Amino acid sequence: MKKSFRSFAVLLYVAVAGCSAHGGGTRSTALQPPGAQRLAADLRARGLRVLWANPIQSAVFKVPGSVYTVDGDDLQVFAYSNESDAAADASRVSPTGGTVGTSAIAWIAPPHIFRKGSMIVIYLGSQARIRDALAAELGRQIAGAD
Repeated sequence: MKKSFRSFAVLLYVAVAGCSAHGGGTRSTALQPPGAQRLAADLRARGLRVLWANPIQSAVFKVPGSVYTVDGDDLQVFAYSNESDAAADASRVSPTGGTVGTSAIAWIAPPHIFRKGSMIVIYLGSQARIRDALAAELGRQIAGAD
């Protein structure tokens, strides 16, 4: 009994430590694709506070993503292995960002969806400073709120 409690306690600690959101931006970059890491560094260079939160699986995009917190708002970065796959997924996003393919999405904040090269980036928020920094790094948004 004592051994199983110890194992449970260690497992619980690992689960809690691994799920700790916004670990000060110091967590391992092994789970972050290089393109997402570069974008985060570029946004930091523009004076934004960027913290990696966690990896995510998307029900609508074909690759896993990384979630960041940028000055308190969520940023999702999906890095594809090539531009054509990113373009194919991006083409399924409606102009408002409310649907991707046949899936309707209820975002937690206004979506601003960008695509540059082999990355799709979704900013969920309404801070002009963040939108402007993303537009400077990624170009004009392809879908979402104005």
